[in-house]
Amino acid sequence: MERIAWPSRPEVGVSNGTELIVLCDGTGKNGHVDKDPTNVFHLYRLLEVDSGGGRTTKRRKRNILYIPGVGAESKGVPKYLALVFGKTIVEMIIRAYMFIAENYRPGDSVCVFGYSRGAFVARKVAGLLHRIGVVGGRDELLTQWQRREKPVPWDKVKDTKHSVPIRCLGVWDTVGAIYRNPECEEKDLLGIPDAELPPNVEVALHVLAYHENRKRFRVTLFEPNGKSSLKQIWFPGAHSDVGGGGEKPTELPRVSLIWMIGELRGFMDISDNERLEYPLLADLEPSDAYNDSPAWKRAVDKFETRLESRALQPTAKVHQTLRDIKPEVKASHSTHRQLTFHDLFSLRWNIQTGLVLCNTLEILKQSRSLSKVVRKEHLERDRKRVMSLPAFNFSRPLSTSSGLKVADVQTESPIEEDTRSGEHRWSISIRKRAPRVTM
Repeated sequence: MERIAWPSRPEVGVSNGTELIVLCDGTGKNGHVDKDPTNVFHLYRLLEVDSGGGRTTKRRKRNILYIPGVGAESKGVPKYLALVFGKTIVEMIIRAYMFIAENYRPGDSVCVFGYSRGAFVARKVAGLLHRIGVVGGRDELLTQWQRREKPVPWDKVKDTKHSVPIRCLGVWDTVGAIYRNPECEEKDLLGIPDAELPPNVEVALHVLAYHENRKRFRVTLFEPNGKSSLKQIWFPGAHSDVGGGGEKPTELPRVSLIWMIGELRGFMDISDNERLEYPLLADLEPSDAYNDSPAWKRAVDKFETRLESRALQPTAKVHQTLRDIKPEVKASHSTHRQLTFHDLFSLRWNIQTGLVLCNTLEILKQSRSLSKVVRKEHLERDRKRVMSLPAFNFSRPLSTSSGLKVADVQTESPIEEDTRSGEHRWSISIRKRAPRVTM
């Protein structure tokens, strides 16, 4: 078990440069209108709040662009085609790249984030910034793109001399392989290998969905380049359980979102949102994406676990929440079963080196959530204790040696909380009436 630490690097201080941040959302997702936004949109909101609406932070100015996902702005049949074939990926790449190209100045800090096919877009943008730097306009980019689609290698001597450094490339469960029809052979868009982690990226963060079991959602891993700091971690859940925005409500996406925020806080201004609570792991259960889909969709998606796709390897880094969530996955109506934590050991996976412990923010959030649970349990315990006390009988006059009458006894409600001990108590006050004066 280990807590992965970054290699030592200079502390980031106040800078005159600008933070250029691009966030590319998942397939069909638009956080501005969706009832259940994805983690990319939640991150966008947190970064926007910390920059006072996208202007400045404590360290530097900030300029943010949020791009809705593939198919989110299409209608009818075109939207369906966009979701299946990714026809709007090209426009997303152009939009994200041109935002950086038009605003970048030497000394700026570039960060790119994405989820699902938005993660695919973010990675292609990083590759473009490494190979061609920034170009003069959209037409020049399209000219470069057309040339690079030819099956010839990039001219690394010429193309990397203006490489733009990327401070962070953070993605959730990259999906987005483009296919050549009709053979359905995978094609590297832009002539850039889909698995490439370009060396202009300083920090790469990749959240992976351990329980995803649809072939059409096969994940594209980063290949380490020996230069970039890479954290590629498996989290519990299916695709939407890690990235958010799923059809069924679940608290699982918060696990990877809090992890991502905790990693980013080392070099970005991002608040610890008090309302973003860590979920109770014992109550969480991963989605069974394939078996919960209708028959027609299962026929399109096909069944494939992350073991069968060989995405899971003996060297896999697995977040500790995968071990800590609900141990028994619900029985499936199909012979296609979900993976469990114990399936890792079939790879001769080493828990001592492969289990990644929670970062500092996660530990803090877990502690706060546990404290709230304890306080709630104390409240319920005290309520039951009070209700079990024998009731006072006020049907007859109450007299005491001190001359108190029944009207002199007051009960104060409701339960009063002792903030120091976290416990609650009933309080009863006795009031002595002044003696009546007779004339």
